[in-house]
Amino acid sequence: MEIHVNGVAHEINDGDIRPEETALDIIRNKLLLTGAKRACDAGACGACTIWLNQKPVIGCLLPAHAMAGQEVHTIEGIGPKLHPVQKAFLANDALQCGFCTPGVILEAIYFYQQWRAKATDVQPTREEIQAALCGHLCRCGAYEGMIRALQEACAGRFEGASPPYGPRQDAYAKVTGQTRYTVDVQYDGQLEGVILRSPYAHAKVKRIDISQAATFPGVRAVVILLNRQKKIRYIGQEVLAVAAENMLQARKALDLIQIEYQVLSSTVEVSEAQKPSAPRVYPQGSLGAPNVGENPLFPARWQGNIRGPLTLMSQQKQTARRIVQQACADGETRVQGTWRTQAVCHAPLEPHACVALWPDERRVKVHISTQSCARIAQEIGKRWHLPLSQVEVICNAVGGAFGAKLGLTSEAVAAIELSRRAQRPVRVVFERQEEFISGGYRPAVTLHLKASADGQGDMKALSVETYGDTGIGIGSYVANLGRAIYPGIPKYLADYDIVTHNPPGKPFRAPGGPPLFWALEQAVDELAQRVGCDPVQLRRRWQPVPQLSALYDWVESLPAWQQRHTLDRQSGSIRRGIGLAVGNWLYFVQPNTQVSLQVTAEGVVASTASQDIGNGTATTIAQEVARVLDCDPQDIHVELGNSHYVMGPAASGSRTTASVVPASQHAAEQLRATLEEIMVQREATRTFAIGPLGIRSERGLLTWQELAASYPKLSVTGKRQRDAKRYTMPFAIKGTQIGHGSTWSACVCEVEVNMLYGTIRVQRVWSAIAAGRIIVPALARSQVHGGIIQGIGYALFEERQQDRQTGRVMTTSFDAYHLPGIAETPVMDIFFYEGGFEYVRGGAVGLAEISTVAVAASIGNAVAHATGWRPRELPLRPDRVLNALYAEETL
Repeated sequence: MEIHVNGVAHEINDGDIRPEETALDIIRNKLLLTGAKRACDAGACGACTIWLNQKPVIGCLLPAHAMAGQEVHTIEGIGPKLHPVQKAFLANDALQCGFCTPGVILEAIYFYQQWRAKATDVQPTREEIQAALCGHLCRCGAYEGMIRALQEACAGRFEGASPPYGPRQDAYAKVTGQTRYTVDVQYDGQLEGVILRSPYAHAKVKRIDISQAATFPGVRAVVILLNRQKKIRYIGQEVLAVAAENMLQARKALDLIQIEYQVLSSTVEVSEAQKPSAPRVYPQGSLGAPNVGENPLFPARWQGNIRGPLTLMSQQKQTARRIVQQACADGETRVQGTWRTQAVCHAPLEPHACVALWPDERRVKVHISTQSCARIAQEIGKRWHLPLSQVEVICNAVGGAFGAKLGLTSEAVAAIELSRRAQRPVRVVFERQEEFISGGYRPAVTLHLKASADGQGDMKALSVETYGDTGIGIGSYVANLGRAIYPGIPKYLADYDIVTHNPPGKPFRAPGGPPLFWALEQAVDELAQRVGCDPVQLRRRWQPVPQLSALYDWVESLPAWQQRHTLDRQSGSIRRGIGLAVGNWLYFVQPNTQVSLQVTAEGVVASTASQDIGNGTATTIAQEVARVLDCDPQDIHVELGNSHYVMGPAASGSRTTASVVPASQHAAEQLRATLEEIMVQREATRTFAIGPLGIRSERGLLTWQELAASYPKLSVTGKRQRDAKRYTMPFAIKGTQIGHGSTWSACVCEVEVNMLYGTIRVQRVWSAIAAGRIIVPALARSQVHGGIIQGIGYALFEERQQDRQTGRVMTTSFDAYHLPGIAETPVMDIFFYEGGFEYVRGGAVGLAEISTVAVAASIGNAVAHATGWRPRELPLRPDRVLNALYAEETL
């Protein structure tokens, strides 16, 4: 079969193509063109988009033989010069992790060509672009940048223009398909690994016979992944893994494995698990239970399958319980009720993936899609008894994570052990179904909230009890996050874990935050309504924080908020509402963070053992180093994603910026002083400027090559020095400290509710954020856009479904799991208040969590404003909305 890909003819033997192989298989595995990505294998995400005869098609659904005699183009075939659409994506930061970007760009270029042929220099509408790109998913939520970029490209702004650098340092490689993710790693002789998973929710493995599988053609290794007890606690738990020459051989080998299970009674429903007669998930205690959050596992009492209460952050808890109980009895102003949230999946487009190889029996090299490069190296060293110097963890790029890729996960264990046995490189990549089963999810939560206020609206007490549906995991931490918001009143804050025979949850962007504020901020809104007080003014009284006051000022200046009262008492089938919710998040930092700067023949190179998951770590470091050195950020080369670099932070808990900015600043100050000393000694001048070619002074240009040759070991290491205010803990836990103060957000949403169909559409979002100094404004806005989009998905669409009888995960593809797309993207206005963190080294803290915590609650308050009905269960599906509206007789 002859195919033409990117203008090059390729002969492929028909006998080498299996019937089930797709165009994507041939392009990625045989031609080694990795710009087209495998993400869903169902045609639902658009990441695998290619051109067939100049038209976009879905590569994962196109049969391989359909390419015969046709012209095929991938992202690598665009060029050699950047296309105007690529330039527009660079300039508008229309990407984050970049995994979806090649497919989006190919679709966007096709739209651009059609548009420019009929409407020169006319800008397409937002709706026209949303319709054109609606087949593409971006879990990072970079849709707003895509819309703006394609509008500007179609209007001719980038015709013939020189390629713009854009704000993001790694964007060029992403828009051209050059970025290599873990799923793209390919070594000579690399094997494919697959995992066999349990079909039972609770069982003991009595016998495993691998003899037939081990001798099957192409199989090179089989490893058992069970713990010593050989206990199964959920459907989908890893039992063993097989490595073979190709995926087909590995899968066939799995069918030859013979396993004898002793099936045990299980409990998969939370309501059943709480009964005294329910089968115990942990009969002998919770030793080894995975942590579903990012906090330490604090001690808590066990009663059957219930762990808790954890009341660590309560304030005058007995007083709080007495006051709210008395308020109920006396009929005082109060709000009480039960709020529920669903389990939602992280669903990164790049699935969990690992490629491992052992250069020898005492050294291991691991490519992995992770949020914690340095931490994983430590865990690998501990598990396989290797010194850190003999463990190299590499993470060039991450195609989304959001909390799912922290620590040593099962695909890494399987790949490393298979490689050790086979003495060959082994790649293990989750299929999309596996991602939904074992990739991670935010646990569902039931929240019982009671709040009491006096006649003037001053809160007297608050009680929040939460019950986390955490699977076999523990460590739900929701109610206790409420300590910092609305302080100074008695609070009873209690968290419970309800363990079941289900996969464990994982921390998901602001773990515990969105569920807490979903209930708390709706309760505050309802209290304001009951006492007849403006929602902003009520919150001002309760929380007189300068940063929040600045955010409230901005909210009150919005015309939409000023005219909110005009929407009261609406009629008709379409009703609009505007809601406000406030949120806060802890200021986390990793104090042991370092950044190294080295002068090489190519220029200044910054490095640290952190990783860029789309949050812009490389750009942030380059920006801060360039600021101190007084040069262009593009002149700073940043290297991340290698555990052999100096200690870098994990990308979790919004700690990255707060950790790397001070370390970068310290390193740049040292390098500046060293260069000044060199220039005085060598050129007799203190006046110089750093540029792309070297250091220029009145004496001329001292090139980087000359400088590196004269000073071959010219390097410095910057440390993350302490803040002016003390941390809140006497010591770091797993390298993490909690800094003084909180970040804040005020989110205003405008929604449109269809009273006939029960559908809710978010029309516009205003988000005000107080998170200190903004290092790179364009990237900060993109980060907030993504947090808003994920908050909309949490409120309206996303829900992980399970069979209530067996525990089998029913959500197995993006067809069944509704991620918010570009068509659901509202207009978003972002305001940053940069004061309040002057005591922090570098003045900057994180944005990822604070940008999403209050979004769902804001939507809930907007729906209540539009309809008079107070929603209490997520997601706000049309059936729930209609049932509630008819029950409330609001039609």
